[in-house]
Amino acid sequence: LASKINNKRFTKHSVEAGEHEFSTQFYGKKHKAKTLTSKVNVEAGKTHYVLLIVKVGFLTAKLHAVEITEASAQPWLGKIKEDKKY
Repeated sequence: LASKINNKRFTKHSVEAGEHEFSTQFYGKKHKAKTLTSKVNVEAGKTHYVLLIVKVGFLTAKLHAVEITEASAQPWLGKIKEDKKY
C-alpha cells in the first residue's frame, strides 16, 4: 500500500489486524534504502492514528511516522482535510 499525502491532509486505509510496518520518505514511490520505518500493531475494529513528523537537519529532512492516541489526533483532524486521491 502506497499513499502520497499532501500538506494539511490525511488519508484513511483499511488493513487487516496484525503488525504493519510504515515506511516514510520524501518523493517517489520506490522504497529507498535509507527509508525510516515504524511498526504499528493494528487491532481489529479499532482506529489507529499515525502522525507524520518532519525532522529537519543540516541539508536533510527525514519523515517519521509515529502512532498517536485518538485524543492527540482530534485537534489535528479539525485542522486538516481528508485526501481521497491516494
